[in-house]
Amino acid sequence: MLNLARLAMLRELQRTGTMTAAAESLHYTHSAISQQLAQLERETGYTLFEKVGRRVELTEQGAILADYAVQMLALSEEAEAALAGSHRQVRGVLRVASFQTMVATVVPQALNMLQERHPDLTVEITQDEGARATEKLFSKQFDVVLDEDYPGVSLPLRPGVHRENIFEDPMRLVTPATGPWSEVESLEELSDAAWVLDPADGAPGIWARAMCRQAGFEPKVQFESVDALLFKHLVREGHAVAFLPDLLLVDEVGTAGGGHAGGSQSGGYDARGATMRVLSLPNNPIRSLYTTVLEGRQHHPAIKAFRAAIFEAAHGAAQEVSHSAAPEADAGLGRVSGAQAKR
Repeated sequence: MLNLARLAMLRELQRTGTMTAAAESLHYTHSAISQQLAQLERETGYTLFEKVGRRVELTEQGAILADYAVQMLALSEEAEAALAGSHRQVRGVLRVASFQTMVATVVPQALNMLQERHPDLTVEITQDEGARATEKLFSKQFDVVLDEDYPGVSLPLRPGVHRENIFEDPMRLVTPATGPWSEVESLEELSDAAWVLDPADGAPGIWARAMCRQAGFEPKVQFESVDALLFKHLVREGHAVAFLPDLLLVDEVGTAGGGHAGGSQSGGYDARGATMRVLSLPNNPIRSLYTTVLEGRQHHPAIKAFRAAIFEAAHGAAQEVSHSAAPEADAGLGRVSGAQAKR
């Protein structure tokens, strides 16, 4: 009988291309991976991989087995989910990775819902994101990953991963309410402004710089951070301008003024509170928020309960934005396409 753990190692070797990378991804030593894959070759009677330069490539037989490994591992997860579903109560420990804006906004309300509905379920939250967090699904460090895609910089879904969309979150331009950047009506007017942006090697930072370049300038990045709450503080204090999602601007939506950073006065909003201006961007760019789990685990009762709570809490935040904004404001957090609304 083929060993599922060894099949997982073979699949990861196919994906990463080196023993070292496969070992790091699955939290094994290099020697342990090598020994286990050698045992898998003995069990099957076939050479499953070979060294080509600095990389390791699967043979024809190895590729066939790796393809089946994806299916077999997913079926194993389905079996575990079915067993958990046979119990009347949702219980156990669920380990979740989340990026900051979700932790700061949606996640607390979702935890309240879960505590009330499923008191025997413990949810552990770690701030982690992107490809690094997805890797930890496969090593079973996380059960669920909350993640985001930005226009033009989304990554293809990894084989063996199940994605469920939460909602589409419009991105906005935010400027201080007073000072030299407080009266701008177009993104192009901010070519000389001080910007606070995410690092250039991540999806949010790549997207933000692309937006500025499309407006005809290279942003002057005076502050660089992954902390979106820091963005808000710097803008409020008049030190920078930034791009922020609606999800972080629920408390900033005030009196709509119809401003649009593309220079048009239609379809946008300019929420003027005490310390910030919030303006819509050209073409209303959105980031897509979603959860990922291992294929087969989407049927696990704890994961289904968590996804349902996150979906409900997120759309509650959407309603808060739409109710706070004036009627003509573009409360885009509440816009969910038919495909995105399905769970």
